[in-house]
Amino acid sequence: MCFSLFDTGSMAPDRDAPPENPPENSQENSQGRVASDTNAPPDTEAKEGSIVLAGISRTTWRPGVMYYITFEAQDPFNSNATTFQAEVQKKLKGPHKVYSCVIKT
Repeated sequence: MCFSLFDTGSMAPDRDAPPENPPENSQENSQGRVASDTNAPPDTEAKEGSIVLAGISRTTWRPGVMYYITFEAQDPFNSNATTFQAEVQKKLKGPHKVYSCVIKT
């Protein structure tokens, strides 16, 4: 299972800046962007298959604008968080490319 949690305009921090954590109440909406409105009725946003971003554990980068992101996500109907690892390329032009997004074992 792989999904996009990042707006293509603000995917990763600058090299000198620490990574920003999204709000703890963030929820991925139908366009793959993180939305902080969790007061929506359960039948509008929290549908089967939706995932809540619990937090970003670690981000690292490699020359060539490749980012490695470790984050926790959970189903809003299940209290157990799952840790994922994603490998994302921040392109100079066009959308960012997710090379892999897997459950960390």
